Amino acid sequence: MAELLAIPGWGWAIFGLAMAVGGGLYATSATDDTFEQLIKRGPWGTHPDSSLPGRDDKAYYSQLLALLSPIQVTAQRYADVEPDPELTHPDFPPKADDYVITLQLPLVSRIRLHQECTGSLPVSPFRLVVQEVAYLSTTTDVPSKGLTESSTITHMLKATPLTKVTARQSIPHQSAVRFLVRREIQDSDYQSLYYQESVTTCVRVGLQATLDTELGPLVFPAPVFEDYESFDLARHSQPPPKERTLMRPYDQPKSPYWYFTEVSV
Repeated sequence: MAELLAIPGWGWAIFGLAMAVGGGLYATSATDDTFEQLIKRGPWGTHPDSSLPGRDDKAYYSQLLALLSPIQVTAQRYADVEPDPELTHPDFPPKADDYVITLQLPLVSRIRLHQECTGSLPVSPFRLVVQEVAYLSTTTDVPSKGLTESSTITHMLKATPLTKVTARQSIPHQSAVRFLVRREIQDSDYQSLYYQESVTTCVRVGLQATLDTELGPLVFPAPVFEDYESFDLARHSQPPPKERTLMRPYDQPKSPYWYFTEVSV
């Protein structure tokens, strides 16, 4: 650990914050979340667990970065955003209902924009992918003995292909980027006496980045704690598409080294 304890500046700040915040949290909480477990049972913790994966300096550091660097994604209608020539596309004039997606990442300045191509890292240091997802919710009202019982079922109706974002606008003062997504699926509602259905749409956003750190380039976000595994270009470079699931339609497929979320206007 001697090399990592000598981390200058930014890396030391991350380490200090992790230990200070983590120590206070698990000292006062009876139930540990993932961050507290990593601090307590990691290689520097009070109860280090030798059975956990990712115990070397670089792996542990990448997990701390993933937990201490929250990503925020928001969606707006293009009509609700102040006009900006840099946001428009010359070949595809945006429509009022198109999406403007803003992604904020505290570590955006650490993205390794100029990297040498190697066989172990993604070719692109900042990868954004999107797809539009539609959900169908149906509600059936059944009259029974003077009362009405309602049953609601939601499932994924359809999705557009997962698409790479090729043009984006930087917003340095917000540590953010934003980009346009063309709307292809419209919301809808139908209602009759005992039946109602609605189609609602979300934008699924995925992110993978290569960061410059004191310990060398790291792919972000790393899986953490018991889910940790080393980055493998063959297995982790391709983002998984959204698939239909019967019981939990909003769940994301397992995707180590990718961040995914769904947002709506």
